[in-house]
Amino acid sequence: MTLQQLEYVIAVADHGHFTKAAEACQITQSTLSSMLRKLEEELDMEIFDRSSHPVRPTVSGQSVVDQARIVVHNARKLLESTLSEGKRTTGTIKIAFAPTIAPYLVPQLIHDMSLLPELEFHASEVKRDNIIHQLLTGELDMGVCSIPHPVEGLLEIPIYHEELLLYVSEKDPLFGQEQIDLETLPYDRLWAIHNEYSFASDVFDNYAYKYARVPRYSSGNLPTLLRIVNLNDGFTILPELHLAMLREEDLGKTRPMNPRVSRQVSIFVREDYVRQGLVNIVVDAIKRIIPEEMLDPHIVQYPVRLR
Repeated sequence: MTLQQLEYVIAVADHGHFTKAAEACQITQSTLSSMLRKLEEELDMEIFDRSSHPVRPTVSGQSVVDQARIVVHNARKLLESTLSEGKRTTGTIKIAFAPTIAPYLVPQLIHDMSLLPELEFHASEVKRDNIIHQLLTGELDMGVCSIPHPVEGLLEIPIYHEELLLYVSEKDPLFGQEQIDLETLPYDRLWAIHNEYSFASDVFDNYAYKYARVPRYSSGNLPTLLRIVNLNDGFTILPELHLAMLREEDLGKTRPMNPRVSRQVSIFVREDYVRQGLVNIVVDAIKRIIPEEMLDPHIVQYPVRLR
């Protein structure tokens, strides 16, 4: 078994196709297939079901794929830890953003990272639970999201805090209130972000018995929810950073909650991640996007240290 064979296993699992995996690895398909066959013979098992389209790992092969990701990640970590400090700001960054965070960071980050030709920057929009999984399996270098509780194996670097606000329809009775009491909130009129912890559970965690009755409609797309609110009754939740994207006539539809609710947005890496220089590049870029009053005071004053 070689590290190269494990990299081929990961490539096939990621691409679901032997030809595409071979192209990504810059080898011929016959070479890739031959190397994988030798590995399967050594392990006395089939790693991939070649009859499925796309190609998928077998039940036992999935555990090989998962372990291969960890082994390759640790091998790269060992190599990277031997690099000089000056070279730690080169290479590849694979980073994922939660859907309710990506719109406010990713466009400017892509622009800023394009000015650093020594870096290969890969950004994706991924649900929070998948970010955690992909970090733990070594598929990602970093994840940017809001996680309410510590996750074993991950290191959290707080970046900024923002208030969560209600966006209320002019047709809704709540529109006449300057701030809205969570204790008396009519949860059956909530239009909710789907499967995004910080936008529902974080706000309504203490009112779960009420939250169980909603929503009438859920979406992963905040602009869709805002349009629904504009044309109907009810309300939705939006982050403070979205205020800059609202039309002037819609700014007056936002209301603070009582008690006030906020979320902490952080960068997460594996506890054994060593590329401190790359983390600081991303942190510095985000610091140029987020208003200083929202930034975590520690990163304003000090660079990130992973150890």
